[in-house]
Amino acid sequence: MRIILGIIFLVSIVMCALAGGHIDDPNHVWFEHQHDSAGRPCCEIADGHQVDDADWKSDGAGHYQVWLDGKWIAVPDAAVINPPDRPIDYAVVWIWRGEILCFMPGSGS
Repeated sequence: MRIILGIIFLVSIVMCALAGGHIDDPNHVWFEHQHDSAGRPCCEIADGHQVDDADWKSDGAGHYQVWLDGKWIAVPDAAVINPPDRPIDYAVVWIWRGEILCFMPGSGS
């Protein structure tokens, strides 16, 4: 069991590194410290993916959708993060087993 947990931990670190660039990327630590509105870490088990501008949309009232697997998926309100100290301007979605854990809109939102 410890081996499986260790593997999951290492994979989550690598996945978070991918969202923020290489593990030596200065944004890597920033990505690891993002949490949803309930305080759950975005990068603990989910992998972050950059989202092209055409693949996410807002209804203007703070509700978002992301184009995943050929369809628009509603982003849970609790998953939306918009940290003031963001070092990037593109949108990122953190997904685990088809569920959106966190979503950070692009800076043009």
